Order: sequence, then C-alpha cells, then structure tokens
Amino acid sequence: ATVIKMAFLCRNLRSIPFFLLSHPIPRTSALIRPSIAFRSFASEVPKASTPPIPSTATPLPDPVEKFKTSLSGYANTSNVKGAYELFQSAWQQNQNIDLDDYEKLLRLADTHNEIDYAVDAWERLTKAAVSDPSQEPKLVHHDLMISIFGEYARLDDVSAVHSRLSAKGITPADTTYDALISAYAKSFKFDEAKRTLMDYDARKAKGEEGSAYPYLKFLAWNSLSLEKVGILLMDQMIDLLESRFNVYEVTRNDPKASLLLRLVKLRIDFYMEEEAERVHRETESRQEKGTKRAEFEKAIIKSIE
Repeated sequence: ATVIKMAFLCRNLRSIPFFLLSHPIPRTSALIRPSIAFRSFASEVPKASTPPIPSTATPLPDPVEKFKTSLSGYANTSNVKGAYELFQSAWQQNQNIDLDDYEKLLRLADTHNEIDYAVDAWERLTKAAVSDPSQEPKLVHHDLMISIFGEYARLDDVSAVHSRLSAKGITPADTTYDALISAYAKSFKFDEAKRTLMDYDARKAKGEEGSAYPYLKFLAWNSLSLEKVGILLMDQMIDLLESRFNVYEVTRNDPKASLLLRLVKLRIDFYMEEEAERVHRETESRQEKGTKRAEFEKAIIKSIE
C-alpha cells in the first residue's frame, strides 16, 4: 500500500527505484518518514556557538563628567545663574567639586557682579577646607573674592580675605595687588591704595620681577579723583613707574598698558586745563571786582569833596 501511494505521488511507476519494489520497506524508513531522518541527522551535527548579542543599553553618564560638561556650557554662554543652580544641586547631593570648578563660578560672578553667588560659594569652599585640605582655596580664588568685595565697597571683607591669604602663607601676586588697589581706589581710600602700592614697590625695589599693572591701576583709578588725590602725588607715581620699568617697552608690548597710561595722562591734561581755566576765571573775577571797588571808592570821594 505504501508503494502504491508513492507510485501515485510520482505519477510514474517506472520512476520508483526497482529495489523499492522488490524489498519490503519498513514503516520507519527515512524515505517514508524523512522528518525522523532529518532529526537524527541534525542531532549528530555539532551545533555552532551563537555569538552574544551586544547590549544596546546606553551607559549612565559619570556625575562628575556631566557636572563639568554642564558647567563649561554655562561658562561659555555667560549663564551665571545656571552655573550657580548647578552648584546648588551638586551641594545637595554632596558631590565633590574641585577647585577649578569653583574658579569658573567665581569668575562668572565677578564678571556679572553677582556677589551673592560668589559669597555662598566662597563660604562653602572655606568651610570644606577645614576638614579637607584638597579644598583649600588657591591664590586665584582669594584674588577673585578681593575683586568682588571691592566692587561693592565691602572693604572689611577685602581685608579679611587678604589676611586669610597671609595666614595661609600664600605669597600675593601682581593680580592680588591689582585687586587691592582697585578695591581701595573705587571706595576713595587713597591712603590705603597708596600704601598697597608702596608695599608692592618695595618688593620691586628688592629686585623681584613684577608687573607695571599695579602702578597703572593706581594711576587710572586715582585719576578719576584728581581734585582729591592731587597732581603732585600723581606725578610722583608716574615718576616711580618710569623708574621701575622701561615704559616704552611696556606700552609697546602691551596694548592694554599703553591705553591705561594714555588715559591717565589725558585725564591729567584735562584736569590741568580745567584748573588753569578756573584760576584764570578767578583772577579775572578778582581784577574785575578790584576795578569796580576802585571806581566805587572814587565816586564816594568825589561826592564827599
């Protein structure tokens, strides 16, 4: 019956091999049940090892790296508020923030006059430095805070930061004297500004390398109040600057220094011209008053006669 079925399927009895007709075919033959034979063959073939499928899950970003990337973005766009809020979030999570990141925030606050942000960061930094020496503020952080406090005429805080700098054994740099002189001059504390410049000049007189900027900052800020400072003091400071530096070389190699010095001299020239005009007007006024008085006296004498 099986053979007849196969013959019917093939539609041609002669296409069936002769030995299939002459020999009984077991029911379990592979020709009748090829699925069994395939399973048997497949079981003998060694299975190929399937390579692991790589994971497509995105790794979580490192919090520190994410913080630094976000802070750099805020710094590049001058977004001081965004930078401060980023710091607030990091403080709440007790995340470690390095000194370079604090410097970026303080520079932003100094540029945009956000003293509240700067003070909060400064207090947290100095408090953390008590238990963690790696959080001890560097010279640049002190300079920035002196500049920020000076902008708001908070001279007590300026002195406190300067004293802290000395207490920690950190040697002031040119930028420190720039910030101190600017802070005192902005508040019309000319004696303190002069004393600070003289301290810096004493170091320069000992042969230490220095910058012309403390002198230029003193001249530039004080030239705004020449009537209070006096031309004599300004002339003395210009002479002092020229004795310590080759002014021609300084101004030639540094456009900013050249502009500052030109600004100072222009202000002095304008002041001198105004003073000369004022003296001239006063002299003319006195002469006019004297003439009128003489004529009045002559009229009185004539009337008496």
